[in-house]
Amino acid sequence: FFYIPVNNAQRFSNNPYLVILFLMVCAYWYFSAKQIRYGYPPLTNNLLFLMESDNFYLSIIYVIYRIIPFLFELKTLLDWICADTTLVLYEWLKFEDLLSIMHMTRVDIRFWNEVPRQKIGFWSKVFNGTLIFFLLCLVIWTPLILFSSNTPGRTPNPVITATFKLDIGGYGTIYFGSTPELSSSINERNFSTFAKQYRTIDYSISSWKSLQL
Repeated sequence: FFYIPVNNAQRFSNNPYLVILFLMVCAYWYFSAKQIRYGYPPLTNNLLFLMESDNFYLSIIYVIYRIIPFLFELKTLLDWICADTTLVLYEWLKFEDLLSIMHMTRVDIRFWNEVPRQKIGFWSKVFNGTLIFFLLCLVIWTPLILFSSNTPGRTPNPVITATFKLDIGGYGTIYFGSTPELSSSINERNFSTFAKQYRTIDYSISSWKSLQL
């Protein structure tokens, strides 16, 4: 608050960002002083404010809160750290989960009291159950079929041509060679003939020296 105005030769009041930062720091100091003087209020209710009522709109917000990954676990972990309890973390998580289930059950009971339930028809159960059954089978078995080695989609991909390129930095391409595209696929007989031709070549050092001469 003093160093920046002096170095920039600009009044403190003429810098709006510095004024906003100063007000935020003052608010932080004020609330910190209140907490130091009066202490923290005692925690008498461990329920989340969204669980204090079975209001329909609050229940929707609560469902969204539970859907967010790891938010419920993080909140529960912080509660367990700050609370005086004999429960271990696993027991505290189960306890919070039971409270959540009871709250959602209370919301469901109130909703179905306002909207009476009717008996689900036989054909409705058959159609919905069959649809869900085949959907689950599709989710489970489709990846296995797609990535199976026996699937018709996994056709062989033989090599039909090859290229070789030799470069040295600053000198460009020194050698480039390619093989003509094969008109027929390689079978075991063709490969054996090809291998026999290279077995007769002399790869000794004297042979290479004679080729260089």
